[in-house]
Amino acid sequence: MNFIQIATSAVSIIAPYFAKLIDAGIQKTGENIVDTTANICQSIGNKINSDNDEYAQKTLQRFEEKPSVESRQRALIDILVEKMEDDLEFAEELNQGIENTTKGQDTNQFLINVYGGEVKNIVNIGNSENITFQ
Repeated sequence: MNFIQIATSAVSIIAPYFAKLIDAGIQKTGENIVDTTANICQSIGNKINSDNDEYAQKTLQRFEEKPSVESRQRALIDILVEKMEDDLEFAEELNQGIENTTKGQDTNQFLINVYGGEVKNIVNIGNSENITFQ
């Protein structure tokens, strides 16, 4: 079981959830995704709170306040990896929550920075054999 991959997937799934909560609240559309994402959030919160780990609680709180900040995402990922290394049952619960949310699809997160130029189109291609751009 790859704890780093699980933690990274979990954070990439819940970050937009918290961002939407902060920005405008959750709409009814995509309710199943919201429910399964909420389950991941609840699993993480339950684990951190049951461990009475003040540092982890503060890290989660800071993430919830600004879920788009990459440094806060990385800090939470580190906490989750530590928790999973100590508790395989939690790792399995988190992994199952991710599978329920993504329905087995890969959860890739990427960042593209463009400085000092103009970009017309950006294309992200997961897998392909032949691609032609014109």
